[in-house]
Order: sequence, then structure tokens, then C-alpha cells
Amino acid sequence: MATLLIESWSEDGKWAGESGWRLSTFCDRLRMCTALHGTELKRTARSLMKKQLKELEGVNAENANALIHTLESLGANVVLK
Repeated sequence: MATLLIESWSEDGKWAGESGWRLSTFCDRLRMCTALHGTELKRTARSLMKKQLKELEGVNAENANALIHTLESLGANVVLK
């Protein structure tokens, strides 16, 4: 398992608007690459949508591409460690 780090958010690097992704999309993409579920899953998804979360542990790197794509579309500079 890896740790997903959001090093920074850039307005210049984004190609999707703030409302371009729904909460359900974030939940689905988190579910694909983490063991999160229920309230914890939704809380984490909301934190990512609001650009408040900087680090997410327990990420399956092989299944994280969809989540990384979503975050990068909103301007995140993402690193997996």
C-alpha cells in the first residue's frame, strides 16, 4: 500500500471546474483504491473535493489512476510514495 500526497493545488493546471465532479464520483474512485467505506469514505471524499486533504494512506497504487486523474483535473500535483 502507498501514500497519496497532494503536494500543491494549481489553478493553472486544472482543466475541470470545481463542480465538474460529483461526490459519488469521488466516493467510487476512492473505493476502487482504498479500504474506506461508509461515513469515512464520504468524509474523505468531501475533504478531497474541498481541497482540504493533503495525505491519504493505504492507497493501492495499481488501482489509483482514476482517483489521480480526477485530482489532477482539479489542479492537484499528486505523488504516490
